[in-house]
Amino acid sequence: MRIAVFLFWAYAVRAMCFTVPLRIMKKNGKRALLEDGREVSLHITPKVRTGSYVFANANVAVAALTKREALYVRKLIKSTLKKIVL
Repeated sequence: MRIAVFLFWAYAVRAMCFTVPLRIMKKNGKRALLEDGREVSLHITPKVRTGSYVFANANVAVAALTKREALYVRKLIKSTLKKIVL
């Protein structure tokens, strides 16, 4: 699964990051506005469109996900947080 591959890649390059899949609300050339209000670069993921989901880190969209993958990851994060936070 692409999510596992991305997480492995992040570990392999010794990156220590956590990101939530976010939807692209507006695309303008090589920049995009995400649903959380951040503007990110699309140089690594140039083929994404408005409505696509991406992992973004340091104001760069580093990986694209399908809607199904993005919603699944969000669900996992939400269920994990419910278990951690009392």
